[in-house]
Amino acid sequence: MNYTTRTSRLCITSTIPITLASLVATLVGCDSSPPVQMQCDPELNTGCPADQACEKVMGGAPSCFAAVKVRGQVFDLAVGTGKPVAAARIVAVDDSGAAISSVSVSGTDGMYDLRIPAPRNASGAIQNYKFTLRADASGYQSFPGGLRPAIPTDVSSAVQSGASLIITNPSTSIGLIGLPTALRSTITGKVVAPLHAGVLVVGGGSSAISDIDGSFVLFNVTPGSVTVKGFAAGQQLTPATVTVAPSAQADVVLTASSTPLSRVSGSLSLVNAGGIAATSVVLIVKDTFSATLERGETPRGLRKTGVSNQFTFEGVPDGEYTVIPSLDNDGAVRDPDTSISGTTIVNITVPNGTVRDITLPTGFKVTAALAVRGPGMDQPEGITTATPLFKWADDSSEDGYEIRVFDSFGTKIWENLAIAKVTGSPDVTATYAGPALQPGMYYLFQALSYRIKTGRVAISRTEDLRGIFYLAK
Repeated sequence: MNYTTRTSRLCITSTIPITLASLVATLVGCDSSPPVQMQCDPELNTGCPADQACEKVMGGAPSCFAAVKVRGQVFDLAVGTGKPVAAARIVAVDDSGAAISSVSVSGTDGMYDLRIPAPRNASGAIQNYKFTLRADASGYQSFPGGLRPAIPTDVSSAVQSGASLIITNPSTSIGLIGLPTALRSTITGKVVAPLHAGVLVVGGGSSAISDIDGSFVLFNVTPGSVTVKGFAAGQQLTPATVTVAPSAQADVVLTASSTPLSRVSGSLSLVNAGGIAATSVVLIVKDTFSATLERGETPRGLRKTGVSNQFTFEGVPDGEYTVIPSLDNDGAVRDPDTSISGTTIVNITVPNGTVRDITLPTGFKVTAALAVRGPGMDQPEGITTATPLFKWADDSSEDGYEIRVFDSFGTKIWENLAIAKVTGSPDVTATYAGPALQPGMYYLFQALSYRIKTGRVAISRTEDLRGIFYLAK
């Protein structure tokens, strides 16, 4: 639908502070001319001059404003290359995983410009929200993926550049990790359904997020017969099967299905949680789950926060899922003590036969994590030494520790299972003594404390999303 709106002609006077509102006004002009009546549709972004975008306005009709764009470069992280990655697909998503933008494709120089929506308030100032970026390219691991999280960015960080408002910072330059050489294929497609944006599409060992018009590309697909599935809470999609030849491309369309959706319920208990009152639970599509890294991709709407006991997921589409509690950096972890109930990873199939109201067979136990001191205390951290010193908080009731290091593909590259009990110190340290770390690769160290009973019994560990590091160039 089209809306009759005006272009923004705001005059900022000395009585108004210099803010993004004044910046926006400056970009689109300031005069005493009558408003220009235009047809402006924020969904289709039509009806505005080429250098402007149609944006929603709180409490008013959509109007034309200076476009807000994310600008950055996609490049190869490998040592000695620093080469740009062309034809990468970049999309912006919100905190639920839903796409908020169309796709921008990087040029031969790896550069991209991605327009994102920027709703305004009544005075013309940008209504702030956070978003993250996803990037996919042939021959590279998806970002975010493996060990690498995406860092949220504020829309209000946009600054004037020419006729547009530009967001550029370290998080908009995206380094990708190359995959091992193999014959890879590509599947292009579109989600044709009411909820077509931000669908997690999975198939052939690859995944993608559909953009705001429903289009997607699965890179690095294993050749052969591939079943492509789409996942988003509240919507059932009919899977599509296609045969893909090596190094070739196939096309699919995912359409809405009338198959009923399901409900998944469960519970958790916080045990020795150090004052933590609540945590999160996610449903991860099993095809994307790494058993070594204990993480994978969660469809839009299948993440619960603030869980202290009971939880229920509504509108769960058919598929196989891995259920994981406390995957956020919240100071808690799934209890690693496998000698007691409620501490194992749970896999479910939806529906369970004909049952669509599914209750998990056991509740989860969540406990306080071992705090990471470094590297990677809060976010991925660059290091400059080939033999980093790992440091984490002491567990006062332990008999010893284990430490393991994984790369971004989930391969364990080193471990030390004989770290002695610590007394008289708040922290534990261990020095890396594994194979040479590779520039351009991301790594995770994970420490675990244990007691000796009839054997070793794990009692706590560092969090899944902390302890991530890389060798800086």
